[in-house]
Amino acid sequence: LVWLLDPGAAKPVVPPTPQPGPEVPAPLPEPPPGPPPTPAPDVLADLPVEPAAGEGELDGQPPRLLDGATGTWPERFAEGAWLLVFAGGPDEEAARLTREAALSLHRRLLGRGIRVALVVGRSAFETPAGTLLEPVELEAQMAALEARDGLTLLLDPRRDGRDAIREARYALRTPNAAVLLVNGEIEVQTQPPEGGMSLKRLQPIAKRARDFVR
Repeated sequence: LVWLLDPGAAKPVVPPTPQPGPEVPAPLPEPPPGPPPTPAPDVLADLPVEPAAGEGELDGQPPRLLDGATGTWPERFAEGAWLLVFAGGPDEEAARLTREAALSLHRRLLGRGIRVALVVGRSAFETPAGTLLEPVELEAQMAALEARDGLTLLLDPRRDGRDAIREARYALRTPNAAVLLVNGEIEVQTQPPEGGMSLKRLQPIAKRARDFVR
């Protein structure tokens, strides 16, 4: 038997032999986790380090409210060293910065012979008739200002178009300022040309206060 092959017939296609590709390196193992980041050091000279949250002597205590519309509030500041920190004005960011600094100073200086009071406008704490709000509403207002941890909060009323304590009594021009009282008398005051009273800006007057009690 003879097979005749047609020379014009298609030849079978032979697939090429697969060639080995380049070797893929194995993934590198992930490095072990490093130590947690170190918190920034508290480098404010001449000031005690602020206690951690929950470790301050009065942490968790409500603020101590004083109504500046009464004639008896100066008696509270008649003895010892007091730092009165005023926070207010149309610039809420500057006022917030000042309130935070006052609270930090209060927690740093507590038990060291220096007491801190935050002074804010009374208008946010009074009814249209000029009386103080109900206790629940007062608490809400104090919480909104983050007044806490036993901080003394003094309410400054408006009289004759001026803040009765900040402007009329202590002749402070700027809404954010500070006064050091020793036995009820002004020893030094500070007020920035603009902006809030940051902790750094309050540092010199706080140092003066510590010098008085050493």
